[in-house]
Amino acid sequence: MNDKIIFIVGPTSSGKTAVSIDLAKKIGGEIICADSRTLYKGLDIGTAKPDEKQKKEVAHWGIDLIYPNESYSVADFKLYATQKIEEISRRNKTPFIVGGSGLYVDSILFDYKFGKLPNIAYRKRLENLNFEELINICSQKKIDLPSSIRKNKRYIIRAIEQGGINDNRRECPIDNAIIIGISVDKNTARERISTRILNMIKYGVIDEAIAVANKYGWDNNAMSGNIYSIIRDYIDGKIDYNTMIDLSVLKDYHLFKRQMTWLKRNKKIVWLKPEKVEEFLLNKTNMLQ
Repeated sequence: MNDKIIFIVGPTSSGKTAVSIDLAKKIGGEIICADSRTLYKGLDIGTAKPDEKQKKEVAHWGIDLIYPNESYSVADFKLYATQKIEEISRRNKTPFIVGGSGLYVDSILFDYKFGKLPNIAYRKRLENLNFEELINICSQKKIDLPSSIRKNKRYIIRAIEQGGINDNRRECPIDNAIIIGISVDKNTARERISTRILNMIKYGVIDEAIAVANKYGWDNNAMSGNIYSIIRDYIDGKIDYNTMIDLSVLKDYHLFKRQMTWLKRNKKIVWLKPEKVEEFLLNKTNMLQ
């Protein structure tokens, strides 16, 4: 049984989904999505989930795990993904960890060790607080927060639950990891992001946002980022249609840059153009022979 875990990482609109599906089909793999948005039920178009055809071609995990009003932490993902890796390996398949959510990827790649499980009642109380109230709790408890997560309620809540930011992790990636980053230049990324946003609107992301907001409200974790918060401003009449598109493209481009900044810190990632990935794996292993 092959014990390798293949990591296909990259920023939004880099093409990692298509690459990973193609390779998983050839190798006999199953994909675990390391994405903090695709795990929400009902939010399909705006999170660019794999479509039904892609999911039939290759088994996908880490999708549609919770409802938009529910909470999910990186510790939850680590537990889930670890279980799925074991299940996939027992089926003599190769696990693929695919995504751009750096903390989710790193929790597996560097084998993060998390503390006690959350107290659900206490977590619910924390979730009802706003950012400023959560930051005040951190100040009172002398919990230092890195600037990269100060606007992410889920990470702040987890830090409060753990009594600090958990940095119990390996210095180097796990031994059985093959780590590939999908390389894309900024201009190409911007063009792809623009095309993706237009396609989201074409295929009904505005109606999707309204339907989910009607059921769960606009102020939930699932709709705090991505295109949904901008659609809210459009629905409320604060911006016009073209501005909605422009701001959505800009927001995803900023996400692209943040994800690249995070991923570039890991010097073990081998950055490749999509068309070079198969050749790299062929030389790295005998999987494609």
